[in-house]
Amino acid sequence: MSFFLRLALFVCSFDCLLVRFFFRRHQGKPEEALQEAFFILRQDKEWGDGKARQFCIHVFNALGDAHPAVSAGRRRLSNLVL
Repeated sequence: MSFFLRLALFVCSFDCLLVRFFFRRHQGKPEEALQEAFFILRQDKEWGDGKARQFCIHVFNALGDAHPAVSAGRRRLSNLVL
């Protein structure tokens, strides 16, 4: 893993992900926040003791099962984690 990627993952804390999610949700773009979490998961599945995975689950719960991004996001999350 490159130095800059490790630095970006270090700086990108769980709280920062949550803030960006709520900001993007307010903008009507919660899928973009999920894409950031998926990017982190692709680089390091255990980042922050599973915090990227926990973030995705928080997003799914906040959006609710009726949101179209939730079912696709859950499938993608399971593919990334397994």
